[in-house]
Amino acid sequence: MNPVPPEVGQAIITACTTLAGALAPAGVDITPITIGCQAFANGQGSFLLQTFLDSPQLGCLLLAGAPVANNPTVAAGCVTFATAIAPYSAIIASLIPTGFF
Repeated sequence: MNPVPPEVGQAIITACTTLAGALAPAGVDITPITIGCQAFANGQGSFLLQTFLDSPQLGCLLLAGAPVANNPTVAAGCVTFATAIAPYSAIIASLIPTGFF
């Protein structure tokens, strides 16, 4: 059974779609965030989502790379994404395997 309530999964997917819309014009491969959001919505952990919660700048750097992550529009999109998923931080964290590091 999926531990992620449907409305939470949909909120994450919506936030990911918004982030993708901000990053795709800058040439960022949005595949990793799309996979991470779909995995979360299906009840699996996503280290990338957790990284965005821990540090939107680091999440953006991992996803977009340094030259693009420094673009003000991209950086703003990453912060907006982190803010949008923040209410679900406990659920996101609960799906990360413990003792992984």
